[in-house]
Amino acid sequence: EEGYQLVETGQFALLWDYSQFEYLINNDCGSLEIAQESFHKISLSFIIPEKAPFKRAFDNHMLKMIEAGIIAKFKAKWWRKSKCVSSPKTATALETESLSGIFALYGGILAIVLVTFILEVIIVYRKWRRVSKIRQETELDNRTKFMENVPSSFKYSPNT
Repeated sequence: EEGYQLVETGQFALLWDYSQFEYLINNDCGSLEIAQESFHKISLSFIIPEKAPFKRAFDNHMLKMIEAGIIAKFKAKWWRKSKCVSSPKTATALETESLSGIFALYGGILAIVLVTFILEVIIVYRKWRRVSKIRQETELDNRTKFMENVPSSFKYSPNT
């Protein structure tokens, strides 16, 4: 109540549960409104046992219900109707535009990874060529030195 009264003075803003705000605004038309961007708009909570085996399935099912708009239908049926003339739609299905930021981030990271991989392949290939060339030269030098150290009586000459 105190926070609500402070907000009505026009000097303060209040951070509180979204569903509580929505309830207050449905009953007090015109003096207050909810900011367009909110932290989290889910107005239902469930308590389940710690480390429950069904927690993951429950979370996934609830998310699907929210995305499909089923929770909004339940809310419209059971929540007190607004006294205001026009009340904005609060729940919307998840759209591609909502996820575009995460896809852009994923694409950027993927591009960096690919460039890094290509550079690594180029560097390793150049190093391999350099080492291979040095080995060939060393092998050729060793053969030449060996042939120089062989006595002339053991050397093959086609004229004899």
